Amino acid sequence: MKFKTFRALMIGAGIIVGGALVFWLGRAAISANDSSIVLALEQESQLVETTLLEMFGTSAQGRDKIKDHLGANGPKLNVYAENGVWARAKLDLDRDERWDEKWRWSNGVVYRAVAPADDDNYGPEQVVGGGAAPVPAPVPAPPPPIEPASSPVPVPAGEADGDPTGPDLREVDQLMLELLTQPVQTKIKDASKGRSFKINVYSDDGLRFNRAKVDIDRDDRWDESWTFKADGGVERKVSPADDEQYTERYLLEAGVRWRPLP
Repeated sequence: MKFKTFRALMIGAGIIVGGALVFWLGRAAISANDSSIVLALEQESQLVETTLLEMFGTSAQGRDKIKDHLGANGPKLNVYAENGVWARAKLDLDRDERWDEKWRWSNGVVYRAVAPADDDNYGPEQVVGGGAAPVPAPVPAPPPPIEPASSPVPVPAGEADGDPTGPDLREVDQLMLELLTQPVQTKIKDASKGRSFKINVYSDDGLRFNRAKVDIDRDDRWDESWTFKADGGVERKVSPADDEQYTERYLLEAGVRWRPLP
């Protein structure tokens, strides 16, 4: 009887020790996995920085852009040329069709801006590579213009402020609203082929279109970011400086005109 009791105790102790060993080995494996993910992200970030620092300012040899420069197995990196040299880039770390970072080169200095919330709203630019941002010389204020006397210009019918029948919708607006009536797809790239502007439309949930981007002049910089709300509301954010900093907001009223938002 004593032998059986002793044997049972030894088996129980073995199970406890074995369980503890499995638990700690599991924790060690998870910790090692986390470390490998962090290391991989650091390596990708370093690869992007090294690549752009080497490319920026060099001749583009007649090309205007390189799409997915690092290949499909890494982050998505598009590089663009300006005035014959590589001078601008966009980075999509997780390939979700939202640019996480944008880079630019100007007068030998490389700048980087990050969208921490993955929403195309970028924080302040930071200098990359140890360069120093040039300090612009103060520009004297121009003298106030002399306005010639003129008679009031009559406002055509239908264009007066507050008239909902005014021609406030552009061609791009009308096409965008038409696209919302089409069958839902995960994304529609260049839904405006053959036109002077570019539209990309996205569905994040597969049930309806949630957002869109507009490149008014097809220069590979998104001029507008649209949001289609669940209640049917349509909001448009605009980057007036063509730098993907969206500082102006508008709400579509009655499907016919835009109302500025504060």
